[in-house]
Amino acid sequence: MLFKKYLSIGFAGIKAQHIFAFVPVVVAYVLIPLLNLLFLKKYGVGDDLYISIICFTQLLLPFFSVWWVFFMMREYVEGAGSELLYVCDKNGQIITVVMTWLIYIIMLVPLYTVYFICFRMMALEFVRIICESLLMLGLLYICINLLNSTSLSVIPVFLYIIANISAKNESVFLYYTLNEISGVSSLKKYFIQALFGAVMLLAGEICSRIRRKVNWSLSDQTEK
Repeated sequence: MLFKKYLSIGFAGIKAQHIFAFVPVVVAYVLIPLLNLLFLKKYGVGDDLYISIICFTQLLLPFFSVWWVFFMMREYVEGAGSELLYVCDKNGQIITVVMTWLIYIIMLVPLYTVYFICFRMMALEFVRIICESLLMLGLLYICINLLNSTSLSVIPVFLYIIANISAKNESVFLYYTLNEISGVSSLKKYFIQALFGAVMLLAGEICSRIRRKVNWSLSDQTEK
């Protein structure tokens, strides 16, 4: 029942974003496939197509994995108050955020099913994308709750993405690479990133709870 409750809240939050709700879907199922088709037409099914898939999915999918979460949190943090999140219990915010993110991950399954038909290692590539997306979710969530602003939180997120693209040397803290996943052992770095993302999620929730307690205390003092 709780799963269904938060899932419905997540869907309602996405629906409330109107035309912006379609952006991640268009990126995943229109923009990226079109880019892949250009390489398929030029090089056929081979290494070049595989590299193009790795390139474009890592450039776009982790970032857009937090698109719906960003707009939902914007209403909660900076707006007059999202009714969708106020009706939740004290754990509702983080659960709704994670459920909204999971909707995005599930949305990618058909895309990676097609990729898997062409390249068997795409199952592991999907795991890599999930890990990278969880890292991005944790980064956004802690930035929003630390800065108490969704607008300002975009700055460190973009700086991190730029650092990923421009970095010449690989690091456990940077996810973008054109190296292929050769086996489960190649995912070790990304499992660490996923763990780091989960830690940032929890840290962001702690910040959120502290802020809410302070706001409630100040509200009580004002009323008295």
